[in-house]
Amino acid sequence: MNIDPASYILWKRFAMPMEHGSIDAIAVKSSMADRLNSAYTILLNIVILQIWALIVLAGVFVSLRVKKPTHNNTMIIAGIWNTESPVGILKLTATYFWKLKSWELLPWILVAIIFLVIGYAFPIHVAPSIIIGHAAPVSPTAIYIPKHLPNQTLEERTETFALEVPAALRAAGSVQPTDSSIGSLISVDELETSEILENGERLARIGYRYSVSGLDFGLQRYPDLFFHVEGSCVTEYDWITFDKLGTNVYHLWNNSATVINVSSIHDGRKPLVFFQTPYVLDDSKSTSTNTSFAAVISSYGRLMIQAFPIKSNEEGRRCRAGRMTSGPIGDITVPTICGPKIVNLATKLGATALQSGSTALGSILDAGSASIHSDLERLVLASYIATKNVLTDTTLIPTGTIPNLVEDSNGNIFPGVADFVVRSSSVSTLSIRALIIFPMLSVALLLIVFLVKNLQSPWYKVHALQATVLYSCLDEMTMAAHQKKLWQRDSNVVFWEGDEEQACIGPRYDWKGDRKLHWGRYESSDNLREDQLDSDPANDGAALMMSEIMTENDETDILTISTHTPI
Repeated sequence: MNIDPASYILWKRFAMPMEHGSIDAIAVKSSMADRLNSAYTILLNIVILQIWALIVLAGVFVSLRVKKPTHNNTMIIAGIWNTESPVGILKLTATYFWKLKSWELLPWILVAIIFLVIGYAFPIHVAPSIIIGHAAPVSPTAIYIPKHLPNQTLEERTETFALEVPAALRAAGSVQPTDSSIGSLISVDELETSEILENGERLARIGYRYSVSGLDFGLQRYPDLFFHVEGSCVTEYDWITFDKLGTNVYHLWNNSATVINVSSIHDGRKPLVFFQTPYVLDDSKSTSTNTSFAAVISSYGRLMIQAFPIKSNEEGRRCRAGRMTSGPIGDITVPTICGPKIVNLATKLGATALQSGSTALGSILDAGSASIHSDLERLVLASYIATKNVLTDTTLIPTGTIPNLVEDSNGNIFPGVADFVVRSSSVSTLSIRALIIFPMLSVALLLIVFLVKNLQSPWYKVHALQATVLYSCLDEMTMAAHQKKLWQRDSNVVFWEGDEEQACIGPRYDWKGDRKLHWGRYESSDNLREDQLDSDPANDGAALMMSEIMTENDETDILTISTHTPI
């Protein structure tokens, strides 16, 4: 349901009623919630990536502690450290697993696949959890309830009735008997026949019950509220006293003082239902927990395929939250929910109260196919919906000339009246706890990963596998001894401290020759082309040449850098 935006308040902290209690929340426009959902998806991706970074660090560190690492294992570990992403590591390890048939790579493959699935699925499923509903706190100025004054004039009673009719029509229009979501909250028993009279009529009984919770009402402060209604209807054929032209006369409850005339040939072509209680419903009577009422069908002058009996009904109500029946919000709910809702609703529905009336062909009614059960079920479902929406409906009543029940003599709204929420598809309710936890978790993991990677520790040596460190070591092998100190590797941020000069070595690929990847020297002459450098015998076999340089120039230093010493 979309209601007037003036009926609710956005960006205000409130208690959102949920199944297991209230949750601290705020309400925003649905479009804003969609944008926040996208932003929090990114935050959760950051969380997943930071956890993955810690796993890669731990896995690489453990691999480096092997006492006798092989050439291939050390090379693959260097590739893993420089790849980092789950996709890249999966491709790298799967490729080498296929090529080398090394089962030691299988754990990396499995972990990478798991994190790929988690990386895509986790944010999609968890990020929307910040949105916990579509409700917002009601605006107090939007609440209007026509006050039933003790001595209302006919004009005032007519205006009050007209203001309350749309709520009944909305409830009846929302009835969906096949809705499985309310099946556990509402039940209407099948017709039970207790006796068949001599004239063939049946004395039968139908029971019904429904429950409304504080969550259904939208109450912020009473999540443990439980309102239960249970009633039964019994067919009655003894209350009719006599017929006269065009009218049946009933003495309800066999009381001669309670007379009702129905079935006039002038009351319309379709069957109508008239509800009557033993007393006039007022504020003092309507709060009774048990109420009897009669439903009398107007059928005189109609062609009835099967007779339609009068129904004697009794309804009981039980409310498990005494606090709600007192205070300002109780002034709204008690007169409405503690009276027989079926009577109140059917009276306002008028000619549309009976489902049978909708299937009548003019004055011809198939009462057998319409059935008492279907009529009662529709009224019970509509009563449940009307009860559940009793607070929301107070924001949909147009302001009339009748005084507002929730205002004092100065026109001020009583405190506590607006302690409920209204639901609308135009708004989204966000959990404040989730809004805070996800960013804090992202920042905390970013900080943890930064500290673990950058603080001096036993596992800091994994940074020696970094591509920039490896390049600086290769470049350093071709230098004179006095130049080697210009490479700074005190941290994982490697840089050349001297004047900007041409690099000593660079990547090579002889695509016309052996087509192998390698590194080779750069000659100092600017006139020498790169293809000539590649074909120069002095540059062929770069790996062997650098091995010789390592042995001749600074064997101890290079060995310190390139070997793995268990800690």
